Amino acid sequence: MDFNIESLAIQNPWWKSPKSIEKDVVIGELRKKHYIWHPKLLSELHLDQDVIYTVRGPRQVGKTTLIKTIIRNLLKEISPENIFFWSAERNTGEELNRVLSTYFSWKRKNGRRYIFIDEICAVDNWTRELLHFANRGDLKGCTVIVSGSHALDMKKMTEMLPGRRGGGDNESLDKVLLPMNFRDYVGMLDNSVKGFLEEHGIPDMKNNILEELMSGRIPEEIITASIVKGELDRHFEDYLLTGGIPAVVDAYHTRNKIPTRYYSLYLNATIGDVKRSRLRETYFKQVASRVLKSISDPISWESVTRTTDIKHHETVAQYMETLEALYIANVTLKVNADGRPSIRSNKKVYFQDPFITHSLQWWMKPAENPLVLSREWVLDPVRRGHLVEGVVNDHLIRYSYDTYPSDLFDAKDFVFYYRTKSGKEIDFILNRNTGLYPIEVKYRRKANGYDLIPLRSFGRGLVLTRNTLDVRKGFVHIPVSMFLMLI
Repeated sequence: MDFNIESLAIQNPWWKSPKSIEKDVVIGELRKKHYIWHPKLLSELHLDQDVIYTVRGPRQVGKTTLIKTIIRNLLKEISPENIFFWSAERNTGEELNRVLSTYFSWKRKNGRRYIFIDEICAVDNWTRELLHFANRGDLKGCTVIVSGSHALDMKKMTEMLPGRRGGGDNESLDKVLLPMNFRDYVGMLDNSVKGFLEEHGIPDMKNNILEELMSGRIPEEIITASIVKGELDRHFEDYLLTGGIPAVVDAYHTRNKIPTRYYSLYLNATIGDVKRSRLRETYFKQVASRVLKSISDPISWESVTRTTDIKHHETVAQYMETLEALYIANVTLKVNADGRPSIRSNKKVYFQDPFITHSLQWWMKPAENPLVLSREWVLDPVRRGHLVEGVVNDHLIRYSYDTYPSDLFDAKDFVFYYRTKSGKEIDFILNRNTGLYPIEVKYRRKANGYDLIPLRSFGRGLVLTRNTLDVRKGFVHIPVSMFLMLI
């Protein structure tokens, strides 16, 4: 294929007319939505400096929408020809090189240029091509944003660009766009509740809230926030069904249904990523099925070989790493009482978002209606409890990243589970600079004295409940729906 300016203009129609961005398929779909999410990542990208950002995240979360939204905003004040977009999903490295060469030969340094390359993980050794243009000086005066869905690929490739990525001294250049957390979810759907919580200072409590709760005290602001607990609970029940995928949330809250095509889109895109990783779809499905059956239970990779066709635990580990890399699941390690991770112990695996859980379970039962299956999962007390644990796990990881942002961030350094020799367990141990913070989730039933025994060994702890907001035997009990609004 010839990559001349005419062919490049197909993906950059604003070169002809800035108003053509409004006819873009992605922007058109965005305009149709009643509920539009504005991720905070939009404000974290510094577009006025020479920098190469990566934007990673799961499928269907809105990475392309983010890019097109940025382009739409830039067109209000930037020369259209200085904004270049390319979807690299079907390109080789050589083709990407030719595409960029064509653009840079045409647009020499005449004002800042903005380069957006979507789905760059599809291009083998894509950093080699960016390095080529960086070494030639073509990226001087450029803000570059590349997106992809495979965390390991993005990480490995960006490590090959040392000293070439620009940015501020302490700025994280590897950005992650995840599904809406519960706070964003409520904020988008319910301005009344959002305004009430903001008026009473709930968002401002995020930085120090864990220390306060762990001290055995419930701040007055949280007691006041319980006025809207009923609304938060209703939103949380919906969140367990829709998760935080923007299109899914909008469909459910405008039409009271989740079209089957959203489940299919997510699964097909994920299966495509698995195949591009040179892994077997059948093995991947068997591993996902095994995880679905053991959510919240510690498992060994060796045990997975006994319930799948996979022969070696090293191969299982590879598939688990892929689950993490594609932002499908979080693997949580056991921690010792002294804070040292127990690498060889069994691990817990949680899916990152409720909609991911529901999509994968539908993959196991494709003859069923996926929304019906999802409702059955949420209504089942045991499986709902597991789903809640997964949500808490994911939000604790996000909270840790927000507290300690770094391109080297690894969730397994911050969120653990704990189990005594007698088998008593604490669902989560949060590792912070100020120590270990035990958190127990009791969504299905009330916590009793027996449940508090492991917490006492740490001298502090927090119990997440369904309804109880109280201090009992020195430990704060707080509803999950309220806790998630605090972190």
